[in-house]
Amino acid sequence: MKLRICSKGIPELIFYQRENIQGPKISNYSRYKIDYSQPIYNFLTDLFGIRGFVRKKRTVFLVGQTRIHLDDVEGLGVFCELEVVMEPNQSDEYGIEISQKLMLHLGIQQDNLISKSYIDLFEQKNYISASVYQNS
Repeated sequence: MKLRICSKGIPELIFYQRENIQGPKISNYSRYKIDYSQPIYNFLTDLFGIRGFVRKKRTVFLVGQTRIHLDDVEGLGVFCELEVVMEPNQSDEYGIEISQKLMLHLGIQQDNLISKSYIDLFEQKNYISASVYQNS
């Protein structure tokens, strides 16, 4: 679960259900717009704790039923995410086919794909940095 606070728009809670696997994957999520306030923030922090903060600038392009997210993530770099928004009558396999065709068209190679979220990458980066520091 994450709390998304945007410079524009209404804050929202987002709950994801997806596997951390490399390549196209099914992602189910629920979004709940909230009336953000300090008491809500304090309540959520008490309930779940804070794993970390991710600051990014996102640019979105739409190609057919696919959202292309270009994310400039502070401290990590620039990433591209393809989100195929499925219609109720479409199969998962069809969505994967759409994403693979778009990857080919954009020149995205299979070995360029990552399986982790931005917060996972931050934790891995900090672990590696801490390990290097401790071994020095």
